[in-house]
Amino acid sequence: MPVEKFSGGVEIVDWLWMQQIDPIRLRRVTHTTLVISRIQWWRTLGFEVVTEGLSADLFTRPTLVVQNHTHKLDWLPVRSELKLHVNREMSSWIKLRGFNEGPIQRWFLANSGNIPISSRGYVIIADHLELFDRRPSEEEYRLLRRHVDDGEPLPKNTWAWKIQNTPRRMLGWGFVPEVMSYSQAVRSTFMDMMSTSLSLARRSLTEGYMMHMYPEGTISSRLCPGKNGALQVAIALGLQIVPVGVSGMREAFDGLMAAKDGRVTIRFGKPWQIPEGRYDEHVPFDLESERRFHDELTQDTQEIMEGINELLEPDYQWMPDLRPDGKSGIFRFVT
Repeated sequence: MPVEKFSGGVEIVDWLWMQQIDPIRLRRVTHTTLVISRIQWWRTLGFEVVTEGLSADLFTRPTLVVQNHTHKLDWLPVRSELKLHVNREMSSWIKLRGFNEGPIQRWFLANSGNIPISSRGYVIIADHLELFDRRPSEEEYRLLRRHVDDGEPLPKNTWAWKIQNTPRRMLGWGFVPEVMSYSQAVRSTFMDMMSTSLSLARRSLTEGYMMHMYPEGTISSRLCPGKNGALQVAIALGLQIVPVGVSGMREAFDGLMAAKDGRVTIRFGKPWQIPEGRYDEHVPFDLESERRFHDELTQDTQEIMEGINELLEPDYQWMPDLRPDGKSGIFRFVT
């Protein structure tokens, strides 16, 4: 089944489910209704959004908008301001974890122009759930991750034997141990899922929408170092990157409710262009290619994150220890 439920209510969507998404279907109806209702609600409660640096001139090329991530709903004011002031809409890349938080949220995310994004960590944990009907422990996850990424051998026990030798459906992708290893299967499943995400993104781009991502990969009260996934998406799709800094969400929102007299400041920075020729031989999301281009990906991602940091209020800028204070460990990937 494209959506499976396991012990403790944990849900997992797979590659087959991702292929059923149409990022354009119902988007205009759902998104426009959402924007209008939220804007009226905020105004009624004295909610204020202040936007700086926003101009249609920023978006003369296909664009990936990247922003900090301090609240579950901080995409909402950004989408609203873009629609209101420059009549542009964006498709947000959302971790598959967000699509696993119940059928109502899954339907809403799937029908409001969002694109699901997987990770090797998600594949490892979701496959473990399918095989054992439980999440791996943090230590088990670290063993599996080092095995997949670095080739470190797994321990010789029944747990590892079952993982490496049980034929199964890995998130909709057949794993036959006689044909390939477990680590190869994880990598192939991840690549197929990312290929599906990129296909959905290309469809959205052809309709004139921009892409939108959170480079940090998790919610944190202050800015933390970014992962290189957003840059790889921009490389794959030939996009310029526009940094956005959002400050005030922590104070303006109490859970999912807007606080009275809340103020959110959104600052748009100058477009960042991928250096010509730097990534001509790069294969997005391929592990070997990531290793080969590690220094370039790291350097450019840091430059992009510095651009976001400059757009933030002081108490939203770099976390002093650079470690996120949101979800950590395996809970970054599943509920």
